[in-house]
Amino acid sequence: MLATFDALGEWLATESGRGCSMVNACAELPDPSHPVHGVAAEQKAWVRALYADLVGDGALADQLLILHEGAVVAFSVAGVRDASAAARAAAEAIVPRALSAAAP
Repeated sequence: MLATFDALGEWLATESGRGCSMVNACAELPDPSHPVHGVAAEQKAWVRALYADLVGDGALADQLLILHEGAVVAFSVAGVRDASAAARAAAEAIVPRALSAAAP
């Protein structure tokens, strides 16, 4: 699961200095009935499902998705060059605690 944040850092540094194209498209086409919103929602659902599969917990997957998306914004808008590393550290801090709390 933590490797997803490493890959995100590589992607941000080489491919996406302007942030997420899905979010950007929704900002450019704000009508919620525009098809781009459905495509963007599907992409975000895919990322969430990836985290859910990796950690086996829906609430934790939501938290990881938020960290992932927040890292993209922090990098592209706020200029936080190590945003993915910071998100990775936050994920590493919450995952063991969350999974051990869920164990019987």
